[in-house]
Amino acid sequence: MHTITESDINLVYNLFSQITAVTKADIEHMLVYLKKAKYEKNEKILDVGQTETRINFVTQGIVHMYTYIDGEDFTINISLPGMLFNSLDSYLLTKPASVIQKAISDVEIIFLEKADVEHLMRKNNTFCYAYAKLFEYVLSVREQRTLMLQYKDASKRFNHFINLIPEAKLYLQEVPQKLIAGYLGLAPETFCRVKNQYLKGQ
Repeated sequence: MHTITESDINLVYNLFSQITAVTKADIEHMLVYLKKAKYEKNEKILDVGQTETRINFVTQGIVHMYTYIDGEDFTINISLPGMLFNSLDSYLLTKPASVIQKAISDVEIIFLEKADVEHLMRKNNTFCYAYAKLFEYVLSVREQRTLMLQYKDASKRFNHFINLIPEAKLYLQEVPQKLIAGYLGLAPETFCRVKNQYLKGQ
């Protein structure tokens, strides 16, 4: 099993502290439960039909979560270091996932198993509160993306992404452009056009 580093703990702390008031000591209560895994570029972390049992935090690399609809891939989420990911439907309902989680680059993650999350929620009030606030944050981000995808006009969709998705500018710096186009539901050439329009206006 890979060793959890101080850098890993800092990433988890930074994630929680952006959402609610926590201390380093609060995060350290999780240490005994945290596990680490590494994946090579293009390796699948979760595949269709498998059941999600973890809350995952990216510490290095990029994770792409997607599914296939009518034979075409549809991006659900893109996670960078300091971000979390999981197949929520599979995780909550303990059923086979309909999504794929794939390492876009070499990836390192730390994670909590569902059983350990539930144990911490029962035994640690601070963790329970922080986890609830984290869950609210994830739902808020997903709602903003749902709203973004309602815009028919590509420029309006891109502007909503830039202004209301917290990680938008980081995505533009770190994520392959084709993946961002998929995240926005735009053809790559359309994404390139509206992105260039935005950059010219800066």
